Amino acid sequence: MLRAFAALVVVFFHAGWKPFGNGFGGFGVDIFFVISGYIMTRICESSPQFFFRRRLIRVGPPYWLLTILLYFVVKFFPGLVDLTRAEPIFLLKSLLFIPLFKAPGDIQPILFLGWTLNFEMFFYVSVALGLLLFRRRPLVLASLIVATTTLACHIWIVLEFLIGAAVYYIAAFVPERSIRPFRVFFALAMGGSAVFLIAYQSLSMAGARLPLSVASFVMVLSAALLSKSGWDTNISWIVLAGDASYMLYLLHPYCISIFINQYT
Repeated sequence: MLRAFAALVVVFFHAGWKPFGNGFGGFGVDIFFVISGYIMTRICESSPQFFFRRRLIRVGPPYWLLTILLYFVVKFFPGLVDLTRAEPIFLLKSLLFIPLFKAPGDIQPILFLGWTLNFEMFFYVSVALGLLLFRRRPLVLASLIVATTTLACHIWIVLEFLIGAAVYYIAAFVPERSIRPFRVFFALAMGGSAVFLIAYQSLSMAGARLPLSVASFVMVLSAALLSKSGWDTNISWIVLAGDASYMLYLLHPYCISIFINQYT
C-alpha cells in the first residue's frame, strides 16, 4: 500500500498538480528509499542467497528495456524528448547505473527517473559486499559504506536506506503482544505522517530533507508494526497497485507528456 501511495504522489508531482499553491509528491522517493532499506534488511535476515542477482533481475530488465527504447526514440525523433541526447556513452552509463552528467548540475541517466535507481544499485552493491565479506552481519559493512559516502558527498537522502534498516530491526524487536493495544495509534500515525508530508511539501517546496526522512520513517515503521500485529491489507486492487508501482514510476512522466501534448 505504501509503495502505491509513494508512486501515486510522484505522479502528482510530475503532473504539476498544485491544489494547495505548491506542488507536492517528491517525498515519494523518500518513502521508496525507506521501504527499500526495510525490505533489503528483511531479505538479508531471512533469505540472502543470490541477493544481488535477485535484485538485479527485479530492477534491471524493465529499466534497461525502457532506457534502450528511449535512446532510439531520441536518436530518430529528437524533437519528442527534451533534455537528453542519443550518445552511446550516455546509453552505456545509463545501463550500468553510473551517474551521468548530462549538463552542469544535471546528473540524470537517459531515463531521467533512473537517478533513484543509481542510489538503489549503490545500496544493493553495498549490501552484496557485506554478504560477501561479513555474511553474519552484512548490514554493518553496508551501513559503513553508505554513511561514509553520505558524509563525503553530502548526499543525505542515501541515509534513508539505513533508516529503513532501522525500521526492520525495531519492528522485529517489538513483541506482537505489545503492539496490539496501540494499533489504532499506529494507524493514525501512518495516516498522519502522510498528511504531514503533503502539507509540508505543499507549503515549502525548498524544505529541509530531515522532516521528510523522519515522516517517512514514522510511516513505514507504523505500517510494519501494524502488519506484524495482524492489521494488514489483502484488498486486491491495492496489492496490484503496489506491485505495479515500479513500472508506474518508470513510465508515468512520458504518459503525462503524451497526455498533455494530446489535449493542450
